[in-house]
Amino acid sequence: SWYEDGRVTYGAIKALKARVLLYAASPLYKEAGSTATWAQAAAAANDVIKLNQYNLNTAYAALFGASNATLKEVIFKRRYGAINWVEFDQFPVAFVGSNGKSLAPTQDFVDAFEVVAKNGAVVTSEAFNWQNPDHAANPYANRDSRMAATVAYNGMKFKTVTLETFTGGNSGLPKQNATKTGYYLAKWVNTAVDLVNNTSTNHTWVYFRYADVLLTYAEAMLNAYGPDADPENYGLTATQAFNLVRKRAKVSELAPGELNQARIEHERMVELAFEDHRFWDVRRWKKGSDYFAKPVHRLVLTNTETGMNY
Repeated sequence: SWYEDGRVTYGAIKALKARVLLYAASPLYKEAGSTATWAQAAAAANDVIKLNQYNLNTAYAALFGASNATLKEVIFKRRYGAINWVEFDQFPVAFVGSNGKSLAPTQDFVDAFEVVAKNGAVVTSEAFNWQNPDHAANPYANRDSRMAATVAYNGMKFKTVTLETFTGGNSGLPKQNATKTGYYLAKWVNTAVDLVNNTSTNHTWVYFRYADVLLTYAEAMLNAYGPDADPENYGLTATQAFNLVRKRAKVSELAPGELNQARIEHERMVELAFEDHRFWDVRRWKKGSDYFAKPVHRLVLTNTETGMNY
């Protein structure tokens, strides 16, 4: 019923247990004396899966919109009434009223979304590479479908406006509060909000969802049993659970033997971006020096008669 919506459920409790055990089995907490194992984390994630109450929503972007509260992927969320401060802070500065406080995704993050090719029913994916002339010529074409649901980028249609994040563009420097990376946040932002007329919309913040549980399961199973073994007869290997998330994103699935920890870390970054996972993931993996001790890169664009220079 409506009165039950937003309350803590049995599934939410199980999802919390799985996340706690995932963290407790991770290198940081093992070093601190945790006795939890990857096998325990896998079992806890499997408990959520076996409830058969949740599934992946077909549309990834819908998970972060105003009507996400009833989606079967959402396990636990916090509901807000009609607000618009998210849109005032995150809308590109092309829109009158924008505060220009966007979280401004970095170039390195945007580059993490793979380039996808289809040949009939066969889907292949490869890492984006600025040194590849085909990639550089049209850098936002044929990318992982999650990118456009997460990042607002140059040339993208945002409401009725084609974004220009190049210097001198409608959403670029030197405009006050323009993004300094070349990107704005699209995730969680409702483009139906009208800043001029101060309209608002409901927001629902997702704390646990099924894709998160599948990635928890995949990481725990990988570290406990390897990529393709299921000795407890749960019904899913690490690779199979991992591929369910990638299949929804319309990127290529991994073959047996291909899944490793680096793949897990990459997938969690792009799937769970801006959902309050990244800092805690990197910390529990003890990889801050790998991911955070680096320069922040941005995209520098200049508008010329011949087009964009990247």
